[in-house]
Amino acid sequence: MTNLPMSTTERRLAEVAMDARWSSLDELEERQWPPVASRIQEARLPTGLSDSEVARRLGLTVESYRDLERYDDETFSVISLRDLDTLGKILPC
Repeated sequence: MTNLPMSTTERRLAEVAMDARWSSLDELEERQWPPVASRIQEARLPTGLSDSEVARRLGLTVESYRDLERYDDETFSVISLRDLDTLGKILPC
């Protein structure tokens, strides 16, 4: 992924979001999420890869991958850390 600087606030939000993986669904809906969806898309676009190609490489449906680029909470509540690591290798810095 592109090497975008992370503010202290974004880091705090990311840490809270990671803690949310073990929270109830009601709590998940109320959380404020770091802006990762736009960062994922910003990292993909310069590579020239389509969303369907990234989805295929991750083993996700195109719809599931598109949700990663649309909704900030998807990164923390839907995909595994292994998939997130793989995404980082597909969209390198």
